[in-house]
Amino acid sequence: MSVFTSAIRRISRLILPLSLMACSGMASTTDQIAFTFLNQKGSDIYVMNVDGSRSMRLTDNPDSDLSPAWSPDGQYIAFVSERDGKLDIYRMKADGSEQTRLTDHQGENWFPNWSPDGKKIVFMSNRGQGHEIYVMDWNGTNLLRLTRNTAVDVSPIWSPDGKQIAFVTDRDKNYEIYVMNADGSAPKRLTNHPAIDSAPAWSPDGRQIAFASNRNSPPRRNSLYVMNSDGSHLLRLTDRLTDAFSPSWSSDNQKIAYTVNNKGVNEIYIMNRDGSGKTKIIGNSEIDYSRPAWRPGKR
Repeated sequence: MSVFTSAIRRISRLILPLSLMACSGMASTTDQIAFTFLNQKGSDIYVMNVDGSRSMRLTDNPDSDLSPAWSPDGQYIAFVSERDGKLDIYRMKADGSEQTRLTDHQGENWFPNWSPDGKKIVFMSNRGQGHEIYVMDWNGTNLLRLTRNTAVDVSPIWSPDGKQIAFVTDRDKNYEIYVMNADGSAPKRLTNHPAIDSAPAWSPDGRQIAFASNRNSPPRRNSLYVMNSDGSHLLRLTDRLTDAFSPSWSSDNQKIAYTVNNKGVNEIYIMNRDGSGKTKIIGNSEIDYSRPAWRPGKR
């Protein structure tokens, strides 16, 4: 296993929030979750029903594939892979076919997220100076840098109306959640706490942002919170003793899938948007399941 793969759990808990049998007969497309599957051989992208049944493997190679992100129409998945010796952004169809590299740079490329119209992908890269946020067309062309500073800018995610991008940055000497216009202008801080805030996830109706934070939690543990998209009305969703991160909303705004670190192994849970009804849908003591991504509904 590569050094990168062995570091996935440590990284995913903080700044970003990491064998099944392939089955046919999947549920309707809006009832699926893509996720990262990690064992001692590396990581791959799978998809499953929202109850954890009928997992299907989408990627299969000796290097690490992770961080799936659905296109708005649910027909494609962008993801991160080190199959060519470095971390790049790739795209594939929802069934795992037509896997295509979109970035080709010596720097690390992370956190792909699609624009609401499906025409662009925003991501983080440490090419050049520092960790900055870039955007490109969905086929990898027309690269544009959105942030320019000495801080670390990561985890970009587009607002449902396409006008803004939320992201994580330490430009104020602490990791907070910011929002900026889609062209990179007018950055605005949404959270202000000495703890680490990470992994923002915009609700499909655009009214709220879920995120992970280690505020008011034991060391090296995160809880999930939700706030209004302007940073107001903060609500804690998981208790302080549960190490939870990487939230992903259902297309009807009613549920959130997320990762829980249980004694060093990641499992995937689902809860209602108010934090009630927490249910583990997949996980065991030997295999790591993380980074759930709920498939968008029809538009």
